[in-house]
Parts: sequence; structure tokens; C-alpha cells
Amino acid sequence: MKKTYFKYLFSSFKNDLTRILAIFLIVFLGVGFVVGLRGSSPDLTRSANQYYIDSKFNDMYILSTIGFSKTDEKTFKDIIDGAKYVQAEYLNDSYFTIDGKIIEGRENIRPMDDDSINKLSLYEGRFPASKDECVALTFSSTSKIIKIGSSIYINNEEKKVVGFVNDPFYLCSNGDATNVGDGNLDVVTYFDEKFFPDMNYSVLRIVYHDSYRLNSFSSDYSKYINEKINLVSQGKQQMISKRLEDIKSTIREEATKAVKESIIQSLEEIGVSTEEISNIIDGILASEAVQNQINAEVDNIFNEQFGNVDVKWYVLTRDEIQGARMFKEDSAKVGLVADVFPIFFYLIALLVSMASMTRIISKDRQNMGTLKSLGYKKGLILLKYVIFGGSATLLGAIFGSILGNYGLTWVISYFYLMLYNLPSVTLYANVGIFSFYSFLMLAMVLLISIVLSLGTLKENTSNLLTGKAPIAGKKILLEKIPFLWNHLSFKFKSSFRNIFRFKKNLIMVILGIGGCTGLLLTGFGLSDSMSVVSDEKNGEIIKYDFVARVNEEDETLFEGYDNSFIYYLDGDVYTKNENIPISLISGNDIKKFINLDKPSEFNENSIVITDQIASILDVTVGEKIVFCLDAYEESFQVAITGITKNYLNNYIYFGENALNTYFPKAKKNAYIVRTGLNGDELSNYMNSLKMNEKIISISSFSQTRDSYIMILKNLDAIILLVVFFSGALIAVVIYNLTDIIISERVKDIATLRVNGYHRLEAYNFISRELFIMSFIGLIIGIFFGMWLHNYAMSLLSSIGLNFSLTIEPLSYVYTILLASFFIIFSILIFYPKVRRIHMAEALKSSE
Repeated sequence: MKKTYFKYLFSSFKNDLTRILAIFLIVFLGVGFVVGLRGSSPDLTRSANQYYIDSKFNDMYILSTIGFSKTDEKTFKDIIDGAKYVQAEYLNDSYFTIDGKIIEGRENIRPMDDDSINKLSLYEGRFPASKDECVALTFSSTSKIIKIGSSIYINNEEKKVVGFVNDPFYLCSNGDATNVGDGNLDVVTYFDEKFFPDMNYSVLRIVYHDSYRLNSFSSDYSKYINEKINLVSQGKQQMISKRLEDIKSTIREEATKAVKESIIQSLEEIGVSTEEISNIIDGILASEAVQNQINAEVDNIFNEQFGNVDVKWYVLTRDEIQGARMFKEDSAKVGLVADVFPIFFYLIALLVSMASMTRIISKDRQNMGTLKSLGYKKGLILLKYVIFGGSATLLGAIFGSILGNYGLTWVISYFYLMLYNLPSVTLYANVGIFSFYSFLMLAMVLLISIVLSLGTLKENTSNLLTGKAPIAGKKILLEKIPFLWNHLSFKFKSSFRNIFRFKKNLIMVILGIGGCTGLLLTGFGLSDSMSVVSDEKNGEIIKYDFVARVNEEDETLFEGYDNSFIYYLDGDVYTKNENIPISLISGNDIKKFINLDKPSEFNENSIVITDQIASILDVTVGEKIVFCLDAYEESFQVAITGITKNYLNNYIYFGENALNTYFPKAKKNAYIVRTGLNGDELSNYMNSLKMNEKIISISSFSQTRDSYIMILKNLDAIILLVVFFSGALIAVVIYNLTDIIISERVKDIATLRVNGYHRLEAYNFISRELFIMSFIGLIIGIFFGMWLHNYAMSLLSSIGLNFSLTIEPLSYVYTILLASFFIIFSILIFYPKVRRIHMAEALKSSE
């Protein structure tokens, strides 16, 4: 008996193959997409974390206005508990000259052995063998400027580049910021410290004992480092005192040596012999008069060099390193996208899979009745649907997870490797993610299979054998609107009746098509929203090319171009959580350079903030905000007079009278300049300004924009994947639902054919309903996509990056056209199946 059953079971595979394949494809796409996207961010962060560990990436680094000595390495380890490695380095940003071209460069003198912090990995060439040789960092821009063997002139001294290296400190392939020139480094050079003995250092790097045990991107790591910052703060004064003592000690040694040489020369001039000098020199040096002279000399030199220096320590972590911060933000954005799209994608796949199993069980009522009448146990009858649903779901989940884990993740990683100097991205087997979503999908499909099967088997055998009564027709809401109903043809009247007669199919189509269309529109909308970073969008707001900080006013500096002498200060706006970095710009004619949309009038007393500040603080015009400026120790509370649209960075715009009210001692310190130049012309003009001693630095808006564009490039690849998978899911969903609907309506189609309908007319009887339901799904999907787009953008926006919430009209067109293409294509596939329906056999069916 069981042998016969299993023959029946295997023969049934052929009849239900299309539905089983549909379940497999839906699960394949759903699980593959969710595993691929949700696994991408963990893979990226785990790979970066391993790179940080292998290269001993500094947990913290300290900058000091009085520098460091080599002995500070040991002093720091003795004073600060938990410091495993401490390394002093020399950093200096200045102008380099290569082939007669002036560029912004950084000189770094440091150890180059394998045990060094921020271990350098050789990419090409070799390490330096003398003080006149260096290696360069492999920035994306560096290779365009220098080659191995190139000569670089630093402080008019020629240095030869003998190799290229990667440094974890510069994870971003686009370089780093600098206070020299246009604010972006072109080249970073490294010199081996063994060729530079007895030098002073400018930075102290620290790696802690237990940091490698923590994920660098976790909250536990941040908490651990914050505790270490507190320890450093406690020992800071002791370190500063020790450093000042070392400086004075060095000055004293030099002063003592100079005095000793002076005394020896004087004694030799009066005829004292060398032997007598050696006997008396120590006593002379120890005398009170000479010691007073040395002390006075030490004080004079120390005051001359450090008397006006504001002694400060800047304790910085990985969050202050541009490349590490950008990577962290970038991978976090991938994680946010992964939190939004796959869930809806997965739910649609789950819903349609369950609908497919429902149809298989519903179709098999007669077979189940026959088996039941022959004495087969319920468990054995049930086994077929468990095997069908379980095998299709399990295989779809396995192959989908392979696609997601090693296909989608690889694609996303490929784009990351183009923009970040990671050696590689390790594709981990995300067992937890795969297991959870696969188990949930399998459990739900099996649950619906078991529940529906048992519910069906509870019915009387006679009811199962005679078939289920068709759904009764009844009046629909549209019939109660005579103005509309009376103007419809018979074909459309019957179509609308059938649509609302089979409500389950309508719900499935609306949810499936609507959900996929919403995902499709959201994908296009994300691209539109992120395009605000482009020239066209920002050009509507930012009309200047750069801001140049200067030592003094000089009307001839930018002669021939639109410019204005302004106040330009940096600071932070206080919030309950993370403070908002801002730039304060003040000048009565800044509206020539910045489009302030609200209010239309900007006068001497205006105080206008950008819209992201207003949104985060939830303030409106007339309310107050609190902020501080780097140049002032106290904070200030001001009432705002306007809020203006802005996409990149945050600003406060002051009228000059308002600024002078709060900052009476402030002085104009920068020029805002609009040249009208583009591309290379603008770059060449800015390069020509670099050596002007009156210009301190140049902040170029285009370079700020480019740094954000680099972050968003990775999301473009993900958006493309969202669009592709959403379209594919539409095709599979409509294919599956069309198959279900045609299978349910075989008898109706046969009846039409017997009554004289042509094949195409009979086919239109079904396709018309599908098109109407799909149209309803498209409309609902558009509204769903608009909501999902706004929700996704609220997650992706970050401080300093404020996206537009608009979706371009063309995106709606593309969404409707693409969704319609998949719908029409999937429906047309079934025309041959309708042609093959055998009228006589179909009419004998109990359905």
C-alpha cells in the first residue's frame, strides 16, 4: 500500500512541477536577497575589524601643541593603565613640489617594522634605505601625480619615492583632510625614523591590550575607548609636566654646553693650559653665577619658543579619522538599507509561497478523498504536502543563501574595494541570518500545509470526492453605482464580478504586485534623493566655488571675480544627543553667494539656520538654539529668524549686526568667492593661490561634495540590486498567481469555448481580470513606495547629509513601465496553456 502511495507521490511532482518551481523561485529570491543584504554590512565590518587587528590600527592618538619625545612612549605606558603599544611619530603638512607643480602633502616620519602601530603594507616597490628616500600612500589621486622613482621636493630638499604602501589610518582611497591649501591631501610620504635620530614628534599613537578582543564597530568598543579617554585625561597633566621638564632639560643641556665652550675659549685665550681647564671647568660651571646665567638663558629660550604657546592635548579616537569614520558610516548605511528592503521583500515571498501551497492542497481535494476512502492514514496523505512544500522551500532557501552570501555580498564588496583601501573583504558564512530566515520561511510554509491539509481531511469523504461548491456570485459595490456600472460592457461587468468573487486572489495580487512595485519605486526614489549631492541640485543653493581664510583683508586677492569679505567660523550646535558641527558665515551680501529660500529677506539682524538643524532640534522661526564656536570658550543662545534648505553640511548665517551683537571682538577672516570657472580651470586657479602667504586655507565646496558622493556610490550598487530583484519578484509573483488563477478557472474557460468564444477571447476573460487586479496593485504600490521611500530616507540621512524626499516624475514612469513589462510578460506566457485546455475533459471536472 505504501509502495503504491509513493508511486502516486512521485507522479504528482510532474503535475505540480510549475507550482513547486514557483515556490522554489520565490523562496530563492526572498531568502537570497535578505541574506545577501543583511550579511553585507557584517561581512564588511568584520573584514575591516580583522584588518585593524592585523595592522595594529591605533585605538587612540594624541596631538600636542608642545610635541612629544621618544621617552614619552615609555612614560605614557607607565602612567596610563592598559596601553600595550605606544608609538611617537612626526607629522607635518606642507606644500610639496613635483615636476614644478605645487601640491598638498604630508610628511610622516615613523617606524616601519612589522611591530609598528598602523603597520604599513608594501603595495609596490621597496621601503626606504636612506633619509633621502620615502614611500608614498596609495591614494587614488597619488598614482596620477607620482610614480616610483619620482622626485618630491619637501622644503626645497629632494626626496625619491621608492615604493607605495597602504596605511590603515587612511582607509579611504580618496585621501584625508588637511589645513593646507584646498583642504585635501594629494600625497602622504613616509620616512623611516631610524635615519632621523633625536627628533621631536608631533603625535603619539596608542593601542590598548584588550581592544583587539572587541569588534571595532560595536558599542562595547566605544564604551571601552571612552573609559580609556577618561584615564588619559587623568594622566594628561602629569604627561604635560614631564614633557615641559624634558624640553627645559634639553634646553639646559644645550645652554650648559654653550656656556662651557664659551668658558673654555676664554680660559684658553688667557693662557690657561688644557690640563688646568679640565680640573677647574666643573667647579666654574657649578658656581652660583654661572648657574644663574644658565638658568636665565634657559628661561629666555623656553619663553621665546613656548611662551606664547597655548599648551593643549587633543585626544582623538578612530571616530575622528576620516577614512575610518566614513567606512563606519558607509557600512552602517548599508545595514540600514538592509533593515528596510529585505523585510518587505521577504514578507511578499512568504505570502506568495503560502498561497501556492494553498492552491496545491485545494486542487488535490478529490485525490485526498480517494486516498482517505482507500484507508490511507491522515499522516501519510499529509506527507505529500509536507514533502512538496518543505523540499521547494528548503532548496530555495539553500540556493538563495548561497546566492546572497557569496553573490550579492561579493558585488557590494567589489564596490567597497574600489573606494576603500581594504586588502580584501572576507565573505563569511552568515549562518545565523541564513538559519533564521530559512527556518521562518520553512516553518510558515509547513504550518500552512499541515493546517490546510488537516482541515481538508476533516471533511467527509463524500464531500471531498464530489468537490467543493463554487463560490456563489453576488452583487458588488460597483453595481450600486449606476452611473458607472451601466456604462460598462458585459466583458468588464463579468470581470469585475469575478475579481470580487475571488477575493483571495485579489488580495494576493494586490499584496504581491503592490509590495514589489513599492520596492521598485523606493529604489528609483533613493537614487533621486541622493542626486541632491550633484552639481545641479546643490548649484541651486550654493553659488560660490570656495571660501578662503586669510591673514588680512586684501581687495586685490581675488580681483576679477565675485567675492566678499566675510566672517567664517566653525563650531557646534548643542543637541540632547550628538552635537551638530556647523560653519558660521556672516556678511550682509551673502545672498549673492547662497540661495536662502526662507526667509526671502536677509538683513543685518537675520540669524538663519539650515533645515537639518531645525529638524533635529524641532525648532521653528522665533525659537532659540544653543551653539558654541571653536574660537570662544562659552556657549551662546540665539533666536532664529529663518530656516533655509541645505543638503550638505550645516550652517548658521548671521547678518553682520546680529554677529557683532554676540561676538563684538570677531573680525572678518575669509573671502567667499565665485569664479564662474569649472573643472580644471577652477583647480588650476585654486592651485595658483596656494603659495600666497596671505591665504591660510581654502575650503572648496566641490571637494566636500565629492567626499559624500564617494560614500553614496556604494549605495548605488545596492539600489540597482533592489530594482533588479524587485522586478524579478514581480515576474515570479504574477507568474505564480496567474498559474493559480487559470488552474482555478479551467471550467469557466472551457464553458466560454463551448459557447463559441475564440481562444483569444477566452484567454482575455482571464487576462483582463489579471490586468485590472495588477492595475489596482500598481496604484496601491505607488503609494506604498512613497511611504517606504520617506521612511528609508529618514534612516539614511545623517548629520551633515540631508537628502531630498522628492521622487522625480520619471521615476514613477520607470516604475510603472518596468512593473507593467513584467506583468504583461508573465501573463502572456500562459496563453499556450489556455490553448491546450481540453474542453470536454475540463467540463467533466468537479471544479
